[in-house]
Amino acid sequence: MTTNTSLLNGRYKVIRTLGRGGMGVVHEVMDQVRKEVLALKTVRADRLPNVELFRHEFLLLSRFRHPNIERVYDFGKLEPENDYFFTAERIDGKNLFEATENVDLARCLDLGAQIARALSFMHERGLVHRDVKPANILVPEFGPTRVIDFGIAKPLDDLGEVAGTLGYLAPEALRGQPFDHRVDLYALGVTLYVVLGRMPPFEGVTTTEIIGCHLQEQPRPLREINPSIPTRVEAIVMRLLQKDPGDRFQSADEVANELAMAAGQSPSLEMRKTVDGFLGSGTLVGRDHAVKRMMDAMAARARMLLRHGEVTREFGRRSGNAPVPCAYAVVGESGSGKTRFLREFRIQCQVRGIACYEGEPDGTRLGGWSRVIAAMSAMRGAGPPEGDPLPFILDTARMRACAILLDNFEEADEDSRDLLSRLVNMMKLAPADDPVPALVVTGSKPGQPIPGDPVHLDPIDAKGATAMVKSMFGVTIPPVVAERLASETGGDPAVIEETVRWWVSTRKFRRTNRGWILGDVAREDVVPASLHEALSARLEKMQPAEKEAALTLAVMGRPVSVAHLGLLFGLPEADAAAVGLALTASGVAVTDASRVNIRSRFPDAGLRIAEGSAWKGFAAAHGRAAAVLEKDGHGGTPAYALHLLKSGDTLGIPAALRLLDASHVPPSEVARLAEAALAWPMPTSLESFARRRWAMAEVRRGRPEAARTILTRAITTAGSAAGVAHGRLLLAL
Repeated sequence: MTTNTSLLNGRYKVIRTLGRGGMGVVHEVMDQVRKEVLALKTVRADRLPNVELFRHEFLLLSRFRHPNIERVYDFGKLEPENDYFFTAERIDGKNLFEATENVDLARCLDLGAQIARALSFMHERGLVHRDVKPANILVPEFGPTRVIDFGIAKPLDDLGEVAGTLGYLAPEALRGQPFDHRVDLYALGVTLYVVLGRMPPFEGVTTTEIIGCHLQEQPRPLREINPSIPTRVEAIVMRLLQKDPGDRFQSADEVANELAMAAGQSPSLEMRKTVDGFLGSGTLVGRDHAVKRMMDAMAARARMLLRHGEVTREFGRRSGNAPVPCAYAVVGESGSGKTRFLREFRIQCQVRGIACYEGEPDGTRLGGWSRVIAAMSAMRGAGPPEGDPLPFILDTARMRACAILLDNFEEADEDSRDLLSRLVNMMKLAPADDPVPALVVTGSKPGQPIPGDPVHLDPIDAKGATAMVKSMFGVTIPPVVAERLASETGGDPAVIEETVRWWVSTRKFRRTNRGWILGDVAREDVVPASLHEALSARLEKMQPAEKEAALTLAVMGRPVSVAHLGLLFGLPEADAAAVGLALTASGVAVTDASRVNIRSRFPDAGLRIAEGSAWKGFAAAHGRAAAVLEKDGHGGTPAYALHLLKSGDTLGIPAALRLLDASHVPPSEVARLAEAALAWPMPTSLESFARRRWAMAEVRRGRPEAARTILTRAITTAGSAAGVAHGRLLLAL
């Protein structure tokens, strides 16, 4: 392990080199954009077969959300070497063999159960790891163990030739016979034998000797090596090592349950810890055609750089000479899957060599673009631009094909919206000899005047509901259930996901050694009466501190740094972290890909519960939310002022009134601020000002009738001068 201070791609500061081999290098890096420590793995560009395995591994892991499988983030090429890389979570731990030295039996069995659950998760998605061994299992000091190195993982129907590490290969694979997921179970048996016996089950000097042992010899009983190992544990390991796959356990779930019980744990409790992995790893359902359409446009724009810079308009045309879009606006309600859609598009771009720059509004001026500009600056090795950032963005976009992804853009300030409009216009008007080979993609709720070809995320139908559940749990639900599931949830992916969670919690959907089994829900309630009701029921089952925290996260309404949970929850830091973990384990809260920020999974429903209940902590929660925003440097934003108003702090009134007249505040935020401010008593002149600003905001939102209603009601209560002003504005509408 060596230290290094170089900067890769202007973005990744190398802290130290963790490993080096013929295929590539693994570095520990600080991501200057994400502001977190990651692992950066590389593969040499001149090793084409390895490159394809590397790309395959990233694609596979990018779709997994499981506590026992490592997470990956970004894929790309290193400049100027052209070697490929991807970043993953930095797991500060030891491999399984090192981590289990002088460790008690219960801990070893618990680690084995975690590995088995990860394998079960893969197998139910039709995948086989093919290289299970202690070196590919990392055990951190805290948190769940992780299975890594999925480079040679394959679908069950395309396993092809034998691959893996010789000492862990199953007999059927060594014989060249057809094999399936049970080769992973054999390898797990070898792994457990090595961990518990501190030696391999078979030893030989030559490859032929080792193969012969796996094919013909029986391993020495574990209890002969270590008499303290219980007979039950020895039986589990020896069954995994059976030569005939039919004599082994038939599923990784069976193994996980047996190991958990041998360790004195409840299998059902352990299973609940991983339900979120199943729910969070569903594939993108019913959106493939939209992703393909956007990828075709991205490819067409990338082709503008062909012929060594000799560019013609034809490279940027679709069939029929229709202009290639330079922007797409992905539109959908909350829960429709916009963020997952943008993530899938980013992954598809990155594995094809397209640079991706991501941004999201943060309540500040140009906040929707701050991460984009930071990433572009890092790539160029330059500081952020002074003044108007448009020329800088255009220059960067001309350097190489790229995608600019802006999520939750309905929350963007006016300056961010203006920058987007000007960028799209400049891209459309770019001359043939100086094109902009970029594609801008926004995600927003309906009703937003955002430039770009619209991509509407329509509700999921019965076929999509079937595919969604199957992608999560490997179970095909009956057609009548699928029809009702799609109909009664309105085809909302988030509600479908929460409904499946409700199935699990009410045991309509049960886990067995044979996999997931769906009860006769066709004759019962397929979905809870409402998401509100389902969430209320879950909150009532929580510990008081967890319920308070869940409602507080909903009040916060946006992601919050895990480091600030103590301030937000009003708890000591360690207690707040424990509560945060409990909320994510229960599925009420989720973390982002980096696990640095946490947010409510259902902020709208949670906020309605918080507002509609007799919860005494409502105002205090808003006050703490304002304190978190101020600590994060977002004091003076619309969200900050709104939280102050809701908390009962009179400082919220001047803060809100200032923002009502600020050009960068989106009209939706102006309307919310004005409504909240008008709940307070104030002088007639200020009330008149707030109502006029509210009305104009509704006009800008495309809701003139709402504006007329606001002004009509105001005329009857306002003073004479204010009434005349309101009347003039009403006539103008």
